[in-house]
Amino acid sequence: MKFLNLVSRKRSSRFRLNQKEKMKLLHSFRREIFRGLNADHSRLRQFQNKIEINIEAGNYLIKTAATKQEVIESLQLRHLVFIEEFIGKSNSTGLDIDRFDTFFDHLVVIEKKTSRVIATYRMLSSEFSRDFYSASEFNLSGLDTMQGPFLEIGRACVHPEHRRSIVLNLLWRGISEYLSLSGCEVLMGCGSVKTEDPAIAARLTRYFESRCYIAEQDFSPQSEYAMPDFQRQLDLAPVFNSEEEKQTLALVPPLFNSYLKAGAKVGRYPAWDREFKCVDFLILLKKSDIDSLYGKRFKIANKEN
Repeated sequence: MKFLNLVSRKRSSRFRLNQKEKMKLLHSFRREIFRGLNADHSRLRQFQNKIEINIEAGNYLIKTAATKQEVIESLQLRHLVFIEEFIGKSNSTGLDIDRFDTFFDHLVVIEKKTSRVIATYRMLSSEFSRDFYSASEFNLSGLDTMQGPFLEIGRACVHPEHRRSIVLNLLWRGISEYLSLSGCEVLMGCGSVKTEDPAIAARLTRYFESRCYIAEQDFSPQSEYAMPDFQRQLDLAPVFNSEEEKQTLALVPPLFNSYLKAGAKVGRYPAWDREFKCVDFLILLKKSDIDSLYGKRFKIANKEN
């Protein structure tokens, strides 16, 4: 109520507000804070990365954001991709920001020539916190049967002008380095597919089943993220032929597909993200699988060294 008291001390009738106006102003004030519109983004003011990565890679730099400004640049890129491109909207901050951004690390790929952040990923080791974003969409009790610690990754995006395999490989190099330095054994996160059609979501699950990608653990979506009619569509979905399998694979974004190629397992039931008009599948990938695919190629650091 401190803000209301401050308003009430204005004695001039020019500034005097009735109770309804005060509450309206307070709700507006709270909404602006929630959306990150406070002047200096105070929620990021004390930002400090937890693990330091700084890798020169030809024309690029792979690093964990070390300053508030570097985090803001990654949030601006996310706004461009997720808000403007993905759902065709915008907001007055120009940032895609939520409460997790203040304590997650932010992996960024910087193009040296322009000093621009062209790709980003946010990540959190369970050694630092188990306040996972994925828990807002999925029941994560199945993690109790797995050997951790866990590294949650998410909010991955690449600038439209830089969507090439080299940038994807740079992100993988940063992820692999972070996994090793953090000592995490399992990577997890949400893999998104741009659809709100339960029939298509069911086809994706059938595809994952046909390739033995389904995780043993039950990671069902939280009730508010459950997709209506999904189970019925799954019951109706037949095992499809090779041509239909190829068409279904084409729905899986390149980054999601790269997880699968590395040996990832996928939760059977998707979460329906109404805000971003997509479905998310929980992805689990063991560090040992990543090491066998990328370890020698990238000369990944060893935590014990």
